[in-house]
Amino acid sequence: MSTTASIITNDQTVHIHTPIDSLLEVMFEAQNRVGQITWHNLAPNRAEGTYSTSPGTEFPITVTDNQN
Repeated sequence: MSTTASIITNDQTVHIHTPIDSLLEVMFEAQNRVGQITWHNLAPNRAEGTYSTSPGTEFPITVTDNQN
C-alpha cells in the first residue's frame, strides 16, 4: 500500500507527496517536524493529537491519509 498524506497544524498544512507505507509513518514524520506529540484519536485514515512548543502551550495536530 502506498499513501500520500497531510500534516495539519493551526498555522500550516504540509502535503507529503512522496508515497509512504502507512499512517504510522506519517505520524513519525509529524513528530520529526514538531517534536513530541500526544496522540488522542486514531482512525484508519486519520490521527489527531497535540504538541507543545514551550511549557504551558498545547497545539492541535492532525495527520491524514489523503487517498481515502
